[in-house]
Amino acid sequence: MTREDKIISEMIYSFKGYALGDIKYNRKKPIAAFILSICFIDQLASFRYPLSLIDLDLRCESFITEYLPRFKGIKMYSIFRKAVIHNYSGKRRFAVTNDRTFKKPHDTIKGKTIINTNELIKELIKGFKKFEAELLINGSDSRINALKRERKHPPFMYNNL
Repeated sequence: MTREDKIISEMIYSFKGYALGDIKYNRKKPIAAFILSICFIDQLASFRYPLSLIDLDLRCESFITEYLPRFKGIKMYSIFRKAVIHNYSGKRRFAVTNDRTFKKPHDTIKGKTIINTNELIKELIKGFKKFEAELLINGSDSRINALKRERKHPPFMYNNL
């Protein structure tokens, strides 16, 4: 195993075990699951795309389009990142639910976009599997960008001191 392989392996372990693991753990808490999902999208997008792509909204919306296509076009990241992550509030025209009777990934009802966190989590798992596969390919854009990002901003790792 090369040094790069080891870094990628640790990165995948962190993404899958901690970030995605925390999202799955909070599945029954739609607001918590949603906040963690937005943070995870932000993190993965920063590892997927080159650092030269400075516009965070563009980077994350590109990630959503490529890896979470069922949620593309609703500007989920752009609208929620600052409001939810920094202020723990949301725009009045959006809501989240984990109600099992709400079967669509998202829908607009009476002018309000409802996001189904159960479907978002399923899409995150599927999208992460695609990104993980790309990370394992030597020379892929995903791997190159992730290794560059890791040098400056490594993902959380459990360190048993």
